[in-house]
Amino acid sequence: MDGSEASRLRKECGMSQVEFGAAIGVSRETIGRIERSNEHLDRRTELAMRYIAEGRLAVIPELSEIHNTVATVLDQTAVRGCPAYDYRDKLQAAVSHWRAKQGSAGAEPLLARAQGVLGMLNVTPPGDGMRDRTFEQLQQLKLDWQAVTPVD
Repeated sequence: MDGSEASRLRKECGMSQVEFGAAIGVSRETIGRIERSNEHLDRRTELAMRYIAEGRLAVIPELSEIHNTVATVLDQTAVRGCPAYDYRDKLQAAVSHWRAKQGSAGAEPLLARAQGVLGMLNVTPPGDGMRDRTFEQLQQLKLDWQAVTPVD
């Protein structure tokens, strides 16, 4: 597969480089280099691109479902005291899906904050004053997220 074919496949899917990259597990920059034929396309990546193009990928959830997923991640993190191992992946998928569904732009900064707060909870040991402040940020983030409407 050459760059022009990779670009054609992506466009047939109706996806941006960011969305297409997220779907196959590479960055937007990598997709750009592949489409310009500036990067070697390994077999795994080519197969993933073809898989997406053939429409076998699961449908992107509705905005309300994405919103509920983020709320659940934040709530369960607050209850557990630390994020579960798959929460990072869930938040990254939420960001990609939110953009793909053209959800309200005001939610994107909150999603970025959520990734940062959960990251801080992962690396801050119990009893550290920073952890208490991070939990306060988590509580505020939960309130802010509840106020988000999925569409502008």
